[in-house]
Amino acid sequence: MPRRRAVPFRCSALEDLLGLWGRATPERRVAMARRAETLHDQIEDDRTYPLDFIAFRVSGVRRDLGDTALLVGEAVRPDLRTLLDRLTLHAPIPVDPAADAADATHPVADWAARLDVTVRTVNRWRERGLRWRYFTAPDHAGDEPRLGISEAAYARFRERHPGLVERAAGFNRMTDAERDAAVAACRRLRADLPDASPTTVLTAAAAELGRSREALRLLLERHDAAEPGAEIFPVRRSATTPVEHRVWRRRQLRGETLPQIAEAAGRSEAAVRRGVLEHRARVARRVPLTWQGEALLARAGAAEA
Repeated sequence: MPRRRAVPFRCSALEDLLGLWGRATPERRVAMARRAETLHDQIEDDRTYPLDFIAFRVSGVRRDLGDTALLVGEAVRPDLRTLLDRLTLHAPIPVDPAADAADATHPVADWAARLDVTVRTVNRWRERGLRWRYFTAPDHAGDEPRLGISEAAYARFRERHPGLVERAAGFNRMTDAERDAAVAACRRLRADLPDASPTTVLTAAAAELGRSREALRLLLERHDAAEPGAEIFPVRRSATTPVEHRVWRRRQLRGETLPQIAEAAGRSEAAVRRGVLEHRARVARRVPLTWQGEALLARAGAAEA
């Protein structure tokens, strides 16, 4: 099972309900998870929903929770995905593709291969609304629960985000000429923005080329690995040291400008600026501060002041 990252709830009321539902039997948790999936796909972001309604739709039991709060759909849908994650982790949903094709569930890596995208891209889609579940299947009997995405979840996600999957997969269909043009554009922008971070350069390139930032990042990763010495984003040097910071500050006090210091040190101007500020902060922290409050308060007329 992949390493889990704890995702907090946005609505504390739903988190409180999980504490109650988490004590149900595994069979009942599976039933609640399936109802939560149905509700997740029906929720609209711009509408509000009473907590009692959400609790009834998930649990199947009508009860007055004594809470009249209205929850915004935009916050409810992410919390329902978190709820699904918690409910199915220890009560995985059993799936049988032969019985229900829409319920067929596949691991994230299988979806990435099928859609011709990276696993990281699929995980980003999960953050944008692609719901997931932990499941077991007849062909993996006895294995631990696996994180996967059902056919129905993928179909609903495509309805909500038309064209998103096609644009992501389109990266792998770039022609050689298009890849060369993308690399050239990134190299030009890197030269125009020497102190910018790779993320800033890739964002500008993505807007110019009409490609996703992730697609360009993967392209440049492969390019830089295959072209040592001609990298657009060379491997970063080790972190700057306090000794370097002290030397840079001394050179600055002698009248050298930050660009001059950066060129001589082989560092970016931003790195030199940070180093100088960190050195000045270290020096300031070493200055002893003596509290003079009692002496001042003892002076005549201090009370009136």
